[in-house]
Amino acid sequence: MLHSLFVNNSKYYESLNLKKNCTTEEVKKAYRKLAIIHHPDKGGDPEKFKEISRAYEVLSDEEKRKLYDEYGEEGLEGGEQPTDATDLFDFILNAGKGKKKRGEDIVSEIKVTLEQLYNGATKKLAISKDVICTNCEGHGGPKDAKVDCKQCNGRGTKTYMRYHSSVLHQTEVTCNGCRGKGKIFNEKDKCVNCKGLCVLKTRKIIEVYIPKGAPNKHKIIFNGEADEKPNVITGNLVVILNEKQHTTFRREGVDLFMNYKISLYESLTGFIAEITHLDERKILIDCTNSGFIKHGDIREVLEEGMPTYKDPFKKGNLYITFEVEYPMDLVITKEKKEVLKILKKQNEVEKKYDIENTDCEVVTCKPVDKEYLKQRLTMQQQQQQQEAYDEDGHQPEMEGGRVACAQQ
Repeated sequence: MLHSLFVNNSKYYESLNLKKNCTTEEVKKAYRKLAIIHHPDKGGDPEKFKEISRAYEVLSDEEKRKLYDEYGEEGLEGGEQPTDATDLFDFILNAGKGKKKRGEDIVSEIKVTLEQLYNGATKKLAISKDVICTNCEGHGGPKDAKVDCKQCNGRGTKTYMRYHSSVLHQTEVTCNGCRGKGKIFNEKDKCVNCKGLCVLKTRKIIEVYIPKGAPNKHKIIFNGEADEKPNVITGNLVVILNEKQHTTFRREGVDLFMNYKISLYESLTGFIAEITHLDERKILIDCTNSGFIKHGDIREVLEEGMPTYKDPFKKGNLYITFEVEYPMDLVITKEKKEVLKILKKQNEVEKKYDIENTDCEVVTCKPVDKEYLKQRLTMQQQQQQQEAYDEDGHQPEMEGGRVACAQQ
């Protein structure tokens, strides 16, 4: 085994930014990320894409990896030729489901309220989809009864010739008579159920579970719930959560933001604010000891933001921007006297609430630095982008919810 010490068997690992003791799952994950970045269709370098695809092809195969670790690239010579990089990429993204073509996904958006995203909820979604006809098992009729389509003479395509700028152009289009198949059934041979179409329309009710803290544009995947087609792997139903604008709260990552109007008196002397949260809790925010509040000042209430997706007991913060309503006629002498009275009593807070005897939840707030808040939001955005990237890089799983056939 000493010869393995003198061969170059690190190139493929370096191409995928991996260590030699990495697992097959780590190889797969690394390839997905790099392939998306370097794919030629995304503007990537074709040579780099081929390099990482070849590295994946070897390191993901137990026998090839063993040869490579022992003898380097020379140990792989004489074997089968490298797979086309683009085909390999498509194969990996389709989770290696054999040679069958994968059908298209159905994408549907549903509108959800901030309350539903905060508390979690279940919504019903009605979809219409094609299913394989059980009467003919997706053949459209007897297997041996098909004849050549007369419109395209069995070719599946039609050719059109036309002149444009004195140049003869030839265009091929899919035949609409046989839908590109070249073969059709005579009317008498067509399946009585699907009329030769191989599929039937059906309506389904999908119960979509909205997890607590799910981000806006979050995707919920229902495997195999797209249109069915013969000899095609059925695609997925992709439900995208579209967050509605809220009248009080604005969401940024796991944090909530709101504006709250206060009087000049309250800004000088302190106050207790009552708000109704997204779960209908009444919260008293004690601002009696938070100092003078200027127009536009922001206060932070810890752990009163959104639940964290997949960790709902961990919550973000609530940030309140105060809007001080100034009297418009302070030039009047009488009003000036009132302001002086306020200044004199600035430590005397008008008690509108009995904090010691209340059913409301009492929380305190503290001043927050705007630069800190900006950095916090930036970090959250970066984290969300990484989480979304990681989720898209894996074969999606159905996140819950039930599918029921609707009554016809």
